[in-house]
Amino acid sequence: MDPAYQNIPDIKFLLADLRVICNQRIVRTLSEFDKTSYRILDSPIDELILDDLKSGAWTIEELSNKYGIEHRQIDDLVHYVIKKQDVLDLGYLPRRVGRDDRKGHRTKIRYSLIPIPLQARIFDPTLGISLHNWYSLLNENFPEYAFENQDDILFTSYSRFISESWDVPVEKVEKYLYQEDVFFVNTIFGPLPVILKDEIYHEIRESLHEEENMVRFSFINCNFQKFIGKFHFLLSTGFSSVTNLQWYNLQLYDALTYFHHVGEMEKIEKLEIIQEQLFNIFIGKKTFDDYAKNYDIVQL
Repeated sequence: MDPAYQNIPDIKFLLADLRVICNQRIVRTLSEFDKTSYRILDSPIDELILDDLKSGAWTIEELSNKYGIEHRQIDDLVHYVIKKQDVLDLGYLPRRVGRDDRKGHRTKIRYSLIPIPLQARIFDPTLGISLHNWYSLLNENFPEYAFENQDDILFTSYSRFISESWDVPVEKVEKYLYQEDVFFVNTIFGPLPVILKDEIYHEIRESLHEEENMVRFSFINCNFQKFIGKFHFLLSTGFSSVTNLQWYNLQLYDALTYFHHVGEMEKIEKLEIIQEQLFNIFIGKKTFDDYAKNYDIVQL
């Protein structure tokens, strides 16, 4: 190693870990490193930003000022963090939650990672019942979709599943289940509960809704064919997990919100077909093989 770096512990590791800042820039290689002016962060910058977004709502400018890193790099990092499906595994959803209300700053967007509501974790772990009105389809066809044995063993088993998935005490999950009128339905993930009244699903949808003037930033320059191609690929190959379907349900909901707002009916119709197909897979009416033959699938 160059003698100039010998007094800097594990410099290559620190660079790879995105912890070295020189001249307001994140340094990734030795050639970018300025040994006369540098800072070493306590943790990788993407982890620090993740923690910030979990704890509150931030603009790009605020994060740039906090860490002394140029605006463009912070903007790239924030969008990298909020587009990672991994945040759902942590129990959070990426949302634009408003604008900076200070005078002279009102064009700036606030970003946050909001906790998935506890009632959503229990009564709608895929988010499709709330976001895509699967409630109505399930309720209308209750006898067809109902799980056979609606008993205490099922309630206990499901409570343990949710407890292990989301680190919620079993007793708390059971309390929520027993205080509502629920029926369990067969799904690709096993029996899941549905509440007979839909008020909770409306509340969940409202808590996750991103305003039209915010969600547009995800779709103004969207390649629509590539966007729906990801759903075609998903429908043909399968969901890897509950959070995988959560992620796609959220993306689809945001797309429908935006295209309804701008009135692009042709795109809405295509998205509603995907909406129906996701439900059919979720409830077991169709298989992934049923849809694989309908699409010319390419890896995106």
